Amino acid sequence: MSDISVTSLLDLEHTVARELFLAHTYPWEVLPEIQRYITALIDRLPPEKYCYLQKDVAIARSAKVAENVTVLGPTIIGDKCELRSGAFIRGGVLIGDGVTVGNSCEIKNSIIFDGAQIPHFNYV
Repeated sequence: MSDISVTSLLDLEHTVARELFLAHTYPWEVLPEIQRYITALIDRLPPEKYCYLQKDVAIARSAKVAENVTVLGPTIIGDKCELRSGAFIRGGVLIGDGVTVGNSCEIKNSIIFDGAQIPHFNYV
């Protein structure tokens, strides 16, 4: 099963969660650890770059978030992201830099790598 290992499937240069993935052999092994990892990472974010909606929700100041987006924690939204109308971020979500989340998307317990584009009406 080495062809489905973390190192063969993922380019870890495009996520701040690199160390989390490298601690495991297969990508699905990180799932139970995502929320804990995000909570620990929030405490290390530079306050000049992020604003906090609440203790466990950090959003980069350069991100564009539509007014009717729901964001529950723990969540980090990276630099230059765009969350479009009606997106629902249910928590346990790390959204990398330059990500676009289309309208009416729902995301939970996920790590979205830098530059990803999630089309509208998707569940992740």
